[in-house]
Amino acid sequence: MQNQDIKPFAMADFEIKEMFRSAFGFEMPEEQAEPKKLPQGKSSNLSQPYYANGLYGRVFYLPVKLNDYVLPFATIDIACKKTIVSTSLPERSGTVKEMISTDDYVISVRGVAVSADDHLPEEELTKLQELFVPGTPVELHNIITDMFLKGRPTVVITDLKLPAVTNGVQHARPYEITLVSDVEYTLEIPEYV
Repeated sequence: MQNQDIKPFAMADFEIKEMFRSAFGFEMPEEQAEPKKLPQGKSSNLSQPYYANGLYGRVFYLPVKLNDYVLPFATIDIACKKTIVSTSLPERSGTVKEMISTDDYVISVRGVAVSADDHLPEEELTKLQELFVPGTPVELHNIITDMFLKGRPTVVITDLKLPAVTNGVQHARPYEITLVSDVEYTLEIPEYV
Protein backbone atom coordinates (compact mmCIF):
# COMPACT_ATOMS: atom_id res chain seq x y z
CA MET A 1 0.00 0.00 0.00
CA GLN A 2 1.51 3.33 -1.06
CA ASN A 3 1.22 6.51 0.92
CA GLN A 4 -0.36 9.10 -1.39
CA ASP A 5 0.96 12.02 0.74
CA ILE A 6 4.62 11.29 -0.05
CA LYS A 7 5.81 13.51 -2.87
CA PRO A 8 8.49 12.41 -5.33
CA PHE A 9 11.99 13.81 -4.94
CA ALA A 10 11.66 15.57 -8.31
CA MET A 11 9.56 18.16 -6.46
CA ALA A 12 12.36 18.88 -3.94
CA ASP A 13 12.84 22.52 -5.00
CA PHE A 14 9.21 23.31 -4.29
CA GLU A 15 9.18 21.34 -1.06
CA ILE A 16 12.36 22.99 0.21
CA LYS A 17 11.01 26.47 -0.51
CA GLU A 18 7.67 25.69 1.13
CA MET A 19 9.34 24.03 4.12
CA PHE A 20 11.67 27.00 4.54
CA ARG A 21 8.72 29.42 4.45
CA SER A 22 6.61 27.41 6.90
CA ALA A 23 9.51 26.82 9.32
CA PHE A 24 11.08 30.28 9.29
CA GLY A 25 8.35 32.64 8.07
CA PHE A 26 10.11 34.02 5.00
CA GLU A 27 10.96 32.91 1.49
CA MET A 28 14.20 31.09 0.78
CA PRO A 29 16.29 32.92 -1.82
CA GLU A 30 15.67 31.67 -5.33
CA GLU A 31 18.36 29.59 -7.00
CA GLN A 32 20.48 32.11 -8.81
CA ALA A 33 22.22 31.60 -12.09
CA GLU A 34 25.71 32.97 -11.93
CA PRO A 35 26.15 36.31 -13.62
CA LYS A 36 28.58 36.28 -16.53
CA LYS A 37 30.68 39.04 -14.99
CA LEU A 38 31.35 36.91 -11.88
CA PRO A 39 32.70 33.49 -12.89
CA GLN A 40 32.28 30.55 -10.53
CA GLY A 41 35.29 30.18 -8.29
CA LYS A 42 35.76 33.96 -8.02
CA SER A 43 36.35 34.97 -4.43
CA SER A 44 35.61 38.06 -2.39
CA ASN A 45 38.29 40.44 -1.15
CA LEU A 46 38.38 38.25 1.95
CA SER A 47 39.14 35.11 -0.13
CA GLN A 48 35.72 33.54 0.41
CA PRO A 49 33.85 32.13 -2.60
CA TYR A 50 30.72 33.85 -3.89
CA TYR A 51 29.33 30.53 -5.12
CA ALA A 52 29.52 26.87 -4.20
CA ASN A 53 28.10 23.66 -5.57
CA GLY A 54 25.63 22.12 -3.20
CA LEU A 55 23.47 19.07 -3.19
CA TYR A 56 23.17 17.44 -6.62
CA GLY A 57 25.32 20.11 -8.25
CA ARG A 58 22.97 22.99 -7.46
CA VAL A 59 24.92 26.26 -7.47
CA PHE A 60 24.11 28.60 -4.60
CA TYR A 61 25.18 32.08 -3.58
CA LEU A 62 27.11 32.97 -0.40
CA PRO A 63 27.81 29.48 1.00
CA VAL A 64 28.00 29.00 4.77
CA LYS A 65 30.68 26.62 6.00
CA LEU A 66 31.28 25.33 9.55
CA ASN A 67 34.73 23.78 9.78
CA ASP A 68 34.86 21.80 6.52
CA TYR A 69 31.10 21.22 6.18
CA VAL A 70 29.09 23.37 3.75
CA LEU A 71 25.66 23.79 5.34
CA PRO A 72 22.84 22.72 3.03
CA PHE A 73 20.48 25.39 1.64
CA ALA A 74 21.55 27.94 4.28
CA THR A 75 20.82 31.61 4.84
CA ILE A 76 22.62 33.71 7.43
CA ASP A 77 22.08 36.85 9.46
CA ILE A 78 24.32 38.59 11.96
CA ALA A 79 23.61 41.01 14.80
CA CYS A 80 25.59 42.87 17.45
CA LYS A 81 24.84 45.53 20.00
CA LYS A 82 26.79 47.90 22.20
CA THR A 83 26.50 48.43 25.92
CA ILE A 84 26.12 52.17 26.37
CA VAL A 85 25.72 53.95 29.70
CA SER A 86 23.74 57.20 29.56
CA THR A 87 24.24 59.69 32.36
CA SER A 88 21.86 62.60 32.94
CA LEU A 89 23.41 65.96 33.73
CA PRO A 90 21.83 68.29 36.27
CA GLU A 91 20.21 71.40 34.81
CA ARG A 92 20.94 70.27 31.22
CA SER A 93 18.88 68.54 28.58
CA GLY A 94 20.05 65.26 27.17
CA THR A 95 22.55 62.76 28.47
CA VAL A 96 26.22 61.96 28.18
CA LYS A 97 26.76 58.62 26.47
CA GLU A 98 29.67 56.38 27.34
CA MET A 99 30.29 53.22 25.33
CA ILE A 100 31.30 50.48 27.70
CA SER A 101 31.71 47.55 25.31
CA THR A 102 30.62 45.82 22.15
CA ASP A 103 28.85 42.50 22.71
CA ASP A 104 29.59 39.29 20.84
CA TYR A 105 28.19 38.93 17.34
CA VAL A 106 25.12 36.70 17.30
CA ILE A 107 24.82 34.75 14.06
CA SER A 108 21.73 32.83 12.96
CA VAL A 109 21.88 30.21 10.24
CA ARG A 110 18.68 28.73 8.84
CA GLY A 111 18.49 26.02 6.24
CA VAL A 112 17.01 22.75 5.07
CA ALA A 113 18.84 19.41 5.21
CA VAL A 114 17.84 17.14 2.32
CA SER A 115 18.38 13.46 1.64
CA ALA A 116 18.96 12.03 -1.84
CA ASP A 117 16.29 9.38 -1.27
CA ASP A 118 12.86 9.54 0.32
CA HIS A 119 14.18 9.05 3.86
CA LEU A 120 15.13 11.30 6.75
CA PRO A 121 18.41 13.19 5.97
CA GLU A 122 20.27 11.30 8.69
CA GLU A 123 23.77 11.98 7.37
CA GLU A 124 23.22 15.76 7.20
CA LEU A 125 21.54 15.91 10.63
CA THR A 126 24.33 13.78 12.14
CA LYS A 127 26.92 16.23 10.79
CA LEU A 128 25.04 19.13 12.43
CA GLN A 129 24.81 17.22 15.70
CA GLU A 130 28.55 16.36 15.59
CA LEU A 131 29.37 20.05 15.24
CA PHE A 132 27.06 20.99 18.13
CA VAL A 133 27.75 18.36 20.82
CA PRO A 134 31.47 18.82 21.63
CA GLY A 135 30.94 22.39 22.86
CA THR A 136 34.21 23.49 21.30
CA PRO A 137 34.68 26.48 19.00
CA VAL A 138 34.23 25.94 15.26
CA GLU A 139 35.34 27.99 12.27
CA LEU A 140 32.65 29.83 10.36
CA HIS A 141 33.33 30.92 6.79
CA ASN A 142 30.97 33.12 4.81
CA ILE A 143 31.56 36.40 3.00
CA ILE A 144 29.14 38.34 5.24
CA THR A 145 30.44 37.04 8.57
CA ASP A 146 34.07 37.39 7.50
CA MET A 147 33.48 41.14 7.04
CA PHE A 148 32.36 41.47 10.65
CA LEU A 149 34.58 38.92 12.38
CA LYS A 150 37.70 40.49 10.82
CA GLY A 151 39.84 37.41 10.32
CA ARG A 152 38.73 35.75 13.55
CA PRO A 153 36.26 33.18 12.21
CA THR A 154 35.96 31.25 15.48
CA VAL A 155 32.43 30.89 16.82
CA VAL A 156 30.62 28.79 19.40
CA ILE A 157 27.34 27.05 18.60
CA THR A 158 24.88 27.92 21.36
CA ASP A 159 21.66 26.48 19.92
CA LEU A 160 20.64 23.82 17.42
CA LYS A 161 16.96 23.58 16.60
CA LEU A 162 15.07 21.26 14.26
CA PRO A 163 11.62 22.84 13.79
CA ALA A 164 8.65 20.54 13.36
CA VAL A 165 7.77 19.39 9.86
CA THR A 166 4.05 19.54 9.22
CA ASN A 167 3.78 19.08 5.45
CA GLY A 168 4.50 15.33 5.25
CA VAL A 169 7.89 15.65 3.55
CA GLN A 170 10.14 12.82 4.70
CA HIS A 171 13.44 13.57 2.96
CA ALA A 172 13.96 17.19 4.12
CA ARG A 173 14.23 18.76 7.54
CA PRO A 174 14.62 22.47 8.43
CA TYR A 175 17.31 23.45 10.92
CA GLU A 176 18.36 26.57 12.82
CA ILE A 177 21.78 27.16 14.34
CA THR A 178 22.65 30.06 16.63
CA LEU A 179 26.31 30.96 17.04
CA VAL A 180 28.22 33.64 18.93
CA SER A 181 31.62 35.06 18.06
CA ASP A 182 34.48 33.74 20.15
CA VAL A 183 37.46 36.05 20.53
CA GLU A 184 40.50 34.49 22.12
CA TYR A 185 42.09 36.61 24.81
CA THR A 186 45.49 36.24 26.41
CA LEU A 187 45.55 37.28 30.04
CA GLU A 188 48.86 38.54 31.33
CA ILE A 189 49.46 38.46 35.05
CA PRO A 190 52.25 40.79 36.06
CA GLU A 191 54.83 39.49 38.46
CA TYR A 192 55.26 41.63 41.52
CA VAL A 193 58.65 41.80 43.16
